[in-house]
Amino acid sequence: MSQSNPRFERMQPQWDALFKSLVPWSSAIRRTAETALELEKGDLIVEQPLQTDISSTVVASALGWSSPYKDLRADGLFIVRNGKSILSIEYQSTHNPGMRLRFAMYMEAFLEATEKKHVDKNWHHVLVYSGSKKKRHYQNLHGRRDLGYIDYAVVDIERIEREQFATGLVADAILRLSLRDAKDFKLFKDALDLLERDVSDADAKAKLKKAVLAASMNKADLWPTVWGIIMMDETFLREVESFIPFFDELRAHHERELRLIQLRQLLEALVTVGNAPLALRSFVAKASADDIETHAESIREAALGNTLVDLTSILVNDGQTNAKSLAP
Repeated sequence: MSQSNPRFERMQPQWDALFKSLVPWSSAIRRTAETALELEKGDLIVEQPLQTDISSTVVASALGWSSPYKDLRADGLFIVRNGKSILSIEYQSTHNPGMRLRFAMYMEAFLEATEKKHVDKNWHHVLVYSGSKKKRHYQNLHGRRDLGYIDYAVVDIERIEREQFATGLVADAILRLSLRDAKDFKLFKDALDLLERDVSDADAKAKLKKAVLAASMNKADLWPTVWGIIMMDETFLREVESFIPFFDELRAHHERELRLIQLRQLLEALVTVGNAPLALRSFVAKASADDIETHAESIREAALGNTLVDLTSILVNDGQTNAKSLAP
C-alpha cells in the first residue's frame, strides 16, 4: 500500500500490521519462497509461531556494547511443517542493504533467548517486499535466492503471477486485493464472501475485514463501496474506529480532486469552443490546481454566460494569480 501521500503514510503502520499477519498463511508467497530455496512443496507450511521480541547479549557484544541489545523485534519466526526447520520472515517496502545482517542478528538472538533449544534446526530466511516503488535489486531477485553468508529468498508480491493467489485461502484473497491492479470490485466482494464462509471466530473475522478495508485505501474508485458494504456490519464499526477520521479526510480529498478535474475540463472546453485570447489559453495550459480552485466561481459564471473576456481579465490580470501558473 505504500504511498507518497501523507494521508496514506499515517495509515501505513496499521496496514503493515495487517499485512504481516496474513503473509505467513499465504500459499502464493510460500510456494514462491519454497521454489527459490529449492525446497519441497509444503516445507514452509507454518506450524507454530515463535517469540519475536528478543534481547541479546551476543548481538550487543558483536557491536561492542556492554549491556544487552534490547528491543530486537523480528517480523516473523515460525516452526514449519516438518518440525525440523525455522522460517524467518522479514518485510520491506524499500530496499534495505542490511537484510542479511538483520537475519543473522535475529537468528543469533533467538538461539540465545531459547538457550540453544533450537540449535539443531535448519533456518530458512524469506524477505517479502511489498513496496510500490520498484527497486532494481528486488526486481532481479524476485523468486530467487540472494546468496551470501546467509541465503534468503526474495518475494516481491507485485511480481507473483495473479493466478497463484487463486487458492481459496482467505490470506491469499486479501493479499491479492493489496496489489496495484486489483481494481475490480468483484475481487473485494469475493474476498468478503470467502471470509464470511470460512472464518467463524468473530475477532478473526473483524481483523480480516479490517485488512480488506485497508487494501482498498489506495483505490479511489473502490474504497467508498467497500467501506459501505463493510459498514453494514454494525459490530465491525468498533474495530475500525481509528479508520473513520482517515476515511472522512480521504473522502473530502477525492471530492476536491473530482471537483478540480471538472472545473479544469470546463475551462478547457470554454477555451476550445470560444475565441479565447492567447493570454487565457496560456493560463489554462499552465494553471495549477490551486489557481483553478481560487477562481472556481469565475469559471462557472463564464460557462453560464460564455464571457471569455471577463474571465481573461479575472484569471490573467488578477494580482492574486500564482506566478507559477504564468511562468514560462
